Amino acid sequence: MATVIRVLLHDTENSHSLLSQLNMKKIMFFDSCTNDDFFSKGYIGSFVGIVGISLGDNSSYTPYLDEIPASFFGLVPFNDYWQRIIIKDSKKECFTREYLILKITNQDGELTSVHLLIKNTLL
Repeated sequence: MATVIRVLLHDTENSHSLLSQLNMKKIMFFDSCTNDDFFSKGYIGSFVGIVGISLGDNSSYTPYLDEIPASFFGLVPFNDYWQRIIIKDSKKECFTREYLILKITNQDGELTSVHLLIKNTLL
C-alpha cells in the first residue's frame, strides 16, 4: 500500500508522481488528522492524530474513517496534507505522512518495520 501511495503522491527531481502528471496536486486534500493544538502547544507527550483513543477497561485506538468529528477535519492544500505532523512519539520525534511513506518504501521488510515504528510510537 505504501508503494502505491508513493507512486501517487511523491515527487523527486527525476520522477513525478501520478497526481503531478495529471496536474491534480492543486486540488484540496481531505485531512483526517485531528486538530493538533494540544500537540503544537506542548500540552501532551505523544500525539497520534490519525486515530481516536478510547479509554476505559478495554482501551483502544480507532482510525478516523466514516464516523469522524467533522470540526477537527477539513480540506487542505497538498503540501499541508503531505507534510503535516501526524504522529509525535514519547521522545518528541515527529512523523509526517511523507516521512512514513518514504521510510516504509525505502527499506526491505516494509510491513515489519512500519508495525515496529507504530508500536514503538504508541508505547
